[in-house]
Amino acid sequence: GRRYDLAINFEGDIRSHVLLGLSGAARRVGFDMAGGGPMLTDRVGFDASVHTRVASLTLVERAFDLPAGSLARKSRDESAGPPLRIPEDARERASRLIEPFRAPGAPVVALHVSGGREIKQWHLDRFGEAASRLAALHGARILFTGSPDDRPLIDAVRRSLAPSVPVLDVAGQVDVVTLAALLDEVDLLVTADTGPMHLAATLGVPIVAIFGPSDPARWGPLSNQAEVVRVQLPCSPCNRIRQPPARCRGHVPDCLAEVTVEQVLSKAEALLHRRHR
Repeated sequence: GRRYDLAINFEGDIRSHVLLGLSGAARRVGFDMAGGGPMLTDRVGFDASVHTRVASLTLVERAFDLPAGSLARKSRDESAGPPLRIPEDARERASRLIEPFRAPGAPVVALHVSGGREIKQWHLDRFGEAASRLAALHGARILFTGSPDDRPLIDAVRRSLAPSVPVLDVAGQVDVVTLAALLDEVDLLVTADTGPMHLAATLGVPIVAIFGPSDPARWGPLSNQAEVVRVQLPCSPCNRIRQPPARCRGHVPDCLAEVTVEQVLSKAEALLHRRHR
């Protein structure tokens, strides 16, 4: 009913291609993959070997008739600064939450413990152990982020923490813009392969990202402040997120089960040391 001029499908899925066709938009730009190509006016070839950000930018370039590769080059320009501008009201909301929680000389470490899907979920007790040790060794204060659906996972990690660990839990209480403002105030984010990981990477926040079945070359955080922790197995990364192998369902898959607390702590401490310097 809105008679859009332009629709872009970053997903490359036949169902969303059909939605674009039904929208009646004058131009419909998407990847020529997974069926549904006839619903598009502009079909763009999909290159599975490049990072998803680079692939997505090719759609924007086509939609606005920009030279191929121009946006990708601009996005890699570190001197341009963070491409995300946080509104002042969101910064004020974040400040009201985090400032009373701070302590002199104590780093604030955000934990996003939910992997979003079972196949990307690291052991919850290891999240708890990593947080407890950062608190004991560095005086870290722990900020929990997440959605309302993540509450059982967060509560499980919180129960595993030592009672002396300072905690601020904002899961389910802030919108995504306020979350960005909060992440911009922390010293470190420890997370699985998640959306908040990419949000933090955009802002230049130090990140320890725990990867299992996803390929960091395609889905990893694009930031010189980010460290990926993963193990190399013959079957990993499989990128079978929506349809995991049967042997990997119902439990933490081997590619994540092999990731140790010591590996995560080593990366976390290096980033905290670099930030302190």
